[in-house]
Parts: sequence; C-alpha cells; structure tokens
Amino acid sequence: MAIAFFKRRRLTRRDALRTGTVSSDMTHVATSPSALPHSLEAEQTLLGALLLDGERIIDVAPVVASTDFYDPLHRTVYAAIERMHEARLPIDPVTVADALRGEEQLTARGGITFLTTLAENVVTSSHATRYAEIVMEKSLRRRLAAVGDTIVAMSRDDSFTATEAMERAEQHLVALARRGSLNLPQHIADIGSESYDRYARLHAAEDKTALFGVRTGFHELDQMLTGLQPGSLTIIAARPGMGKTSLALDIGRNVAAFQRKNVALFSLEMSKQEVMDRIIAGELGIDAWRLKKGERLHRARRRRGAHAVP
Repeated sequence: MAIAFFKRRRLTRRDALRTGTVSSDMTHVATSPSALPHSLEAEQTLLGALLLDGERIIDVAPVVASTDFYDPLHRTVYAAIERMHEARLPIDPVTVADALRGEEQLTARGGITFLTTLAENVVTSSHATRYAEIVMEKSLRRRLAAVGDTIVAMSRDDSFTATEAMERAEQHLVALARRGSLNLPQHIADIGSESYDRYARLHAAEDKTALFGVRTGFHELDQMLTGLQPGSLTIIAARPGMGKTSLALDIGRNVAAFQRKNVALFSLEMSKQEVMDRIIAGELGIDAWRLKKGERLHRARRRRGAHAVP
C-alpha cells in the first residue's frame, strides 16, 4: 500500500521522510518483494518457446540460468529442461511434466495443463534468445538491489573499517558486472563475413599499417604482429636481464606519447618511482642508474627529460 500511495501522490523523498512514512534509507521500498524487478511474461514466453522447440536451449543456455528466474516454478521447469537437454531427452510439455512428476508446485498450478498452456501461448520460438535477455536483465537488477542491501549493511557494521567495506562493496559489484557480461556463441558464417570484410579493407588500403592494431612503435615488430590486436594477449618472454621490462615500458611510452592512448601498467617487482625513473631514462636515452646517481646530463637531454614528464 505504501508503494501505491507514493506513486499516486508522487511524494518526494524529503516529503516521505518528513511524514515519517518511510525509513531514512527507504530500503524496505526498494527491496520489497513486489518491487523487485521481474517479468513473468518474459519468463513464461521463454519457457513456452523451449517447450515448443527444445533445441532452442542451445541458444538460451549461454544467456540465462535457472537461478535468473523470479518465479520458483519457472526456475524449476527451466532447470528440468536443462537436465533433459544434457541427457539428450526430447523436450515437450509431456516429457517435462513426466520429469517433474511429484513436484508440488507444478501440481498446484495445473500440472501438464500449465506446461501445455505455456507452449500454446507462443507463436514462434525464434525470439527465445530475446526473451532470455529480458529475464537476465531483470535478474541482474534484482541482484543489484541485493548488493545494495549488502553494502548498506556493511556501512552500518562497525566490525568493518570504511576501507574494508568499500573494498568488499567493490568486489560485489565487480562480480555482478562479470555475471552480466555475456559472451554468446557466434555462427562461423558471421565470423567469416567479418573476416572477409577486414581482409578486403586491408587489400584495398594504400597504407595498410593504418588498419593495424595498436602500434608498438617498433616497425619490424609491428609488421610481424600487425600491431597489438584487441582481445589478444601478448607475452614478452626471455631470460632474466634481457630487457623485457624495458621493452614493455618503451611500448607503453610509445602508445601513450605518440598515439595518445591510455596505458595501464601493473608491476609486482618495481615501485612507481622506479617505473618513472625507467620511463624518463628511456626518453633521455641513458641508463636508469645514471639518472638515480644524479650524474650531470647534457643540456639537450635535460630538456628532453623535462618534456618526458607530463
């Protein structure tokens, strides 16, 4: 009733606090079961599409899991469909009802009649992936609300320092963000078409290096790698003392200084000051130890060193 009252009167947060109708953080409104984001229609239509064409589970499974369903019965039905697909069993209202024989929730909702109605209400199963995306979207919003409750609870828990609470909050949010990052399978025909277009652009371009990835600043290396490609992992490997770190810093410096791209550097062996010393030494063209010892530098090199520091 409180939620309907606010919508009808359109009270502001300050109005609600002044009248004492809600608590100062309004958490009970945001997390009330009736207020949690969900779409029963999308869940029912998705299940109907799977009951109509069980092979659609191949497209749907990478998008949504049984735990993403809001309705407990929908969750149970979807989990049964997943198990039946893994067992290579046919999927339709009759077989799913048999697999869930004795399930009280399904019996209370009509048993096989409930499943048959789900399938009959779906015109085509071709949009199953879109229905799954809607279910996943609502699930992420519910999880976000739960993370918000957790963060509020931690902020009030004196057993955590503020820093610890923020670190834990960040961990929860990162985990949720990863859960929402979908890497759906692609058909080889689609990938082949994209590759062909890229090859055609390269063949037609006069300056082919312009279509390379991020350039390292080393011409021969760029010719071999065609630049640093998005999504790829490039490892510099050599024996100790061969200059791996120096090469990585030079590449990073070239990318940042000449291509104006952002570069993040993570080091487990050097402090930030040591990294900066190496960058400036590389710009000056001298050994880093000379810089650390404070040796006198040529005036031109001092000017280059000043320009090396943004």
